[in-house]
Amino acid sequence: MLTVVISGVYSVEAINPSGSKRESVKVEVFDTPGEPVGPITFSDISEGKVTLSWNPPENDGCSEVTHYIIEKRETSKISWTLVTDECLASTYTATKLIKTNEYQFRVSAVNRFGVSRPLDSAPVIAQMQYTVSDSPGTPDATDVDGESITINWAPPTHDGGNPVKYYIVERREKKTGRWLKVLTRKPIVEAAHRVTHLTENVEYEFRVYAVNDAGIGAPSNISMPIKCAEPTEVPDAPSIVNVNDTTNTSVSLEWTRPAYDGGMEIHGYIIEMCKGSEIEWHRVNEDLCGVTKYNVTGLETGAEYKFRICAVNSVGKGRSQRNS
Repeated sequence: MLTVVISGVYSVEAINPSGSKRESVKVEVFDTPGEPVGPITFSDISEGKVTLSWNPPENDGCSEVTHYIIEKRETSKISWTLVTDECLASTYTATKLIKTNEYQFRVSAVNRFGVSRPLDSAPVIAQMQYTVSDSPGTPDATDVDGESITINWAPPTHDGGNPVKYYIVERREKKTGRWLKVLTRKPIVEAAHRVTHLTENVEYEFRVYAVNDAGIGAPSNISMPIKCAEPTEVPDAPSIVNVNDTTNTSVSLEWTRPAYDGGMEIHGYIIEMCKGSEIEWHRVNEDLCGVTKYNVTGLETGAEYKFRICAVNSVGKGRSQRNS
């Protein structure tokens, strides 16, 4: 019968009527290494490439693992092909993959006595696991003077599975067809930006794109025209906000225009709501509401809500008025 000897420290004891004697013996069994410890994990998956990672074998065969052999196969085929036989670390980036094909990888450890059994991976497709982000919210003006306009916007509701890295802002003079990219020294990483070097008393429109590792997403809606002029004042709050009608999932709001518009045209209104005892307000309408009524839908049946409304002119948002 074949007995497998495991490396370790063994004790031998001899006993006779006069006493006993114990000695320890260190036994090392030289062999090929055990298979690498899995699972094989994948990261940085993109078009045509993927990074594999694994753990070294628990049993190195009493000889240092010198390198790893990596093989691959398309799951529709039986044969394996060599990726590399010179991998010195427990991670490797495989390239030149066909992005629509599904692959399986296997990794073997090597020491001076030979090659281990391979560790097989789960199937993987070498293509980006995310898409471009949704469009950002419509830009609004928060500050205006004679040579600049500061705008802000809501981040995309869905980033495509990959964080937004920065934003691209474009501007044009009102009703002209040519959009110009706003040039910046550093990427725009916040959902706000001060656009400078504008012409006084000219009205501008803006739109914003979100960018992640998948590329540039769709543009936001175009902002209301914003006049580049020294500020006067923001408008007052609407005088009265009433709830005219309700259903299980909607509320119909109506309000009166502000008594004072800040000395310039009111572009529209922003409706915000707050649920129950919460303290955070959320914007309801992405685009400015151009009339003095609005139907809020998609509400939770039986829940209590608070609403507030503010007017917006070229200077910015005015004070809010809550529903009575």
